[in-house]
Amino acid sequence: MTLRYRCFALRLLKMAAAFKKFRSEDILSLYKSAYNTKIPWKEVFEEETENYFSIFEKATNCSRSLVLSSVLSLTSTLCGPNTKVTVGDNSYSTVLNQYIVAVCAPGGGKTNTYYKVIDPVVEKIKEKHGIAIQLEAYTTAGLQKHQLNNQGYGIITCDEGHRFLSSVNVKQSKGEGERSLLCKMWGGKGDSSILVTGTRGFSKTSMSCCLFIQPQPLLSELCQLGGDDGLMDRFLFCVAKPVFNTTAITKANVPLLRDTKLQSFENVMNNIYEEHLAGKHYKLSADAESVFDGLIDSYSDYMNAKYGSDHEEDKENETPNLNISLDDSEMMTSKDTIHILRLAAVLHVFQHSFSCGLNDGCYTPTPLEITKSRLKQAMVLYNSLSQQKSLFVQAIASCDRDTPALHLKPVATFRDRVAKAMCKSCGPFVTIRQLQKRLKRSLAENIKIELEMLQQNGFGTLKTLKTRHGKRNFFFKIPGNCIDMEIGAHSTIIKSVGINIDTYESTFNDLSTLTDEEKT
Repeated sequence: MTLRYRCFALRLLKMAAAFKKFRSEDILSLYKSAYNTKIPWKEVFEEETENYFSIFEKATNCSRSLVLSSVLSLTSTLCGPNTKVTVGDNSYSTVLNQYIVAVCAPGGGKTNTYYKVIDPVVEKIKEKHGIAIQLEAYTTAGLQKHQLNNQGYGIITCDEGHRFLSSVNVKQSKGEGERSLLCKMWGGKGDSSILVTGTRGFSKTSMSCCLFIQPQPLLSELCQLGGDDGLMDRFLFCVAKPVFNTTAITKANVPLLRDTKLQSFENVMNNIYEEHLAGKHYKLSADAESVFDGLIDSYSDYMNAKYGSDHEEDKENETPNLNISLDDSEMMTSKDTIHILRLAAVLHVFQHSFSCGLNDGCYTPTPLEITKSRLKQAMVLYNSLSQQKSLFVQAIASCDRDTPALHLKPVATFRDRVAKAMCKSCGPFVTIRQLQKRLKRSLAENIKIELEMLQQNGFGTLKTLKTRHGKRNFFFKIPGNCIDMEIGAHSTIIKSVGINIDTYESTFNDLSTLTDEEKT
């Protein structure tokens, strides 16, 4: 037996060991926690779009979270390899490629979503324009050939996404380069090979991924997908609640869908493809650029804090970190800001084309400027998607691998952790900086989004006030001495964080940690 064969056999044994069955009750608990970290649809899409997604879900039994995954990946693909989004004077620029893992329950409608959303679009593009968008071969040679023959367009779609992830793992164990190629293609870069007959390859790509997968195989594959190449940092996770509408609900919504000008996404996506054939150059508006600059600066702050010195003068100059993190999973990378910028561009392109198709069917050119509100929508969406992903990452990191059936330790959503830290903070209000100290590695903008959610639920008020140290964000909690009727609507939140109403009231009335300025 050669050394190479023995190494390969050891890798296979290691992979097989990781495919132990997880306990079903653990998987169900994790899955529920993930999809209960809901996407705030009204804050991500315009009202008409959100309403359409709801009608489409009820009329077709396609979960709107799975539809969202399909829409994001399709839009980024169809914008083509010549479309990009930049900030400022082009010093920060990126393509729109998206890698998305759509997580759903067994029988949760993923096949239905694929055949109603993705398949009709790729077939129409192929029939009308002769471009085969969908990739079938996942080898390096297959990817190169497909991209070369189709001008850099491509989308990897798998109804059973674990087959694709497993294929990447096996090829990686054999020393093949599909994994590194996927990393390159996420950045829009091409690839080439020198052959006896000449050079084969492509210069740039808009290839994206949309993998539909169930929780059990996803966890098994995540056990294998470690490494320092950042492959999984390039993937977004979108966790969907199963949708099984009654026949009465379906029959009531089919006419509503028929009454709209869009029976499907085919015309919307075909318009996106045709508009971007020559490529387009999107830019952030001035006020959106200011917000994005804060994200970039905050990542710099994070890196300096992590790898810099611990001198007191550095601590005095410390500024709040506004970058979106993956909460407690130690997965923060510069790719977070790239994800947000790409999502802003993809939402911008899709929303414009969708609104044209839904209203009068007359498609107009997409404006080249991305507004601050659109960037904020992308930040809210990414906040939810990153939290869903972090739960799976935490679960894998904490599982007990010595048991016959792998045991996943309970994980808390970032939303619950923010609520708990807020409820347990002394005094009638709490600052974001105080919450950051309680929530290790959790950053200001991430916390602020969750406090805004609590405010919408009537749990308190978020205000920005001037102090002698500058502007600070304060969250004023609901009074601890509310009568039962008034606090009753919020008792679920208080109980979910592990405290009772009496404890909440005592911490609310505790002023011991307040400064003299805060007391006045």
